[in-house]
Amino acid sequence: MSQNFKVLATDGFDKKAQEFLASDSRFEVVVRKETSASELLEVARDIDFLIIRSATKLGAKEFKSLTQLKGVVRAGVGIDNVDLDSAKKFGIYVWNAPTGNFLATAEHAIGLIVSLLRAIPLAHSMGLEGKWGKKEISSMGRQIAGTRLGLFGAGNIGSRVAKIAVGLGMKVGIYDPYLKQSPVEGVELLSLDQLISQSDVISIHTPLSAETKGFFNLENILKMKKGSYLVNAARGGIIVEKDLLKALESEHLAGAALDVFEKEPFDLKDPVTSSLIKNPRFISTPHVAASTKEAQQAVGLESAEKLKLVADAVLKNKEDLLPKPLNHGLFARFSA
Repeated sequence: MSQNFKVLATDGFDKKAQEFLASDSRFEVVVRKETSASELLEVARDIDFLIIRSATKLGAKEFKSLTQLKGVVRAGVGIDNVDLDSAKKFGIYVWNAPTGNFLATAEHAIGLIVSLLRAIPLAHSMGLEGKWGKKEISSMGRQIAGTRLGLFGAGNIGSRVAKIAVGLGMKVGIYDPYLKQSPVEGVELLSLDQLISQSDVISIHTPLSAETKGFFNLENILKMKKGSYLVNAARGGIIVEKDLLKALESEHLAGAALDVFEKEPFDLKDPVTSSLIKNPRFISTPHVAASTKEAQQAVGLESAEKLKLVADAVLKNKEDLLPKPLNHGLFARFSA
């Protein structure tokens, strides 16, 4: 059975990945730089596959309206912007591209940790104001080597953070209930209580889920060591931001860094967000941990390769040849 498919990339798509997919005559590819929720229902009416990033949200409304849709590929790791239960209900497969950008995200997390411990952004901002902040910065700096780093989750990204951190001389521990043994030599598995109470720095590397949403609330943050640091380059919502602000203002935490926020883009009219951004012990980046040229090309190619595997499975009418989905769809949709 042969079949052609229309593919829409809603939030941009790497050029090489576009060329790779377009070289297969079974695919007709359309790429948009960005697509609003209202535009999506119009431009994707006859689309078979969507390639999305974090900006596109898909739930029951979208799946019900997009009757031609057969599958979704998330060009990246996190899939919290897709309602998997609704996708399953409407017989739509969902895949992600988990291996393409984990190096970039891990490097960014390490960059945030180093920046926090050495107060690099604060030193730069003081320089912009014409201040020679040597005295102030010298009293804040922490040595990287010997610092205890606790990783809240250690999949592809967390494991890579652990390897880099060990190379920097940090003492690394992991809390991850899905691991039976440490993925990195010289790194120990910790209980949750050990991670929270013993770490000088906690770096978050878990998906946003019912179990992790709001986990770092005031109660759990105050269980952390006084003078410790909290870093999140995973997903917004795992840290309760108003509670993080309280811990910074009370100086229970020496610093915090977020690449992700509960609301993105953040709104400086929100008093909590505004106070966080202005706090000298706080660092923010705009959800760019995975955004390197190399990473975007890698997740683009990984996404395109998965769609080619789908087309091959359809051609041979063998569902077992499909790349493993994150949910269970209905193979019959491909021949409907």
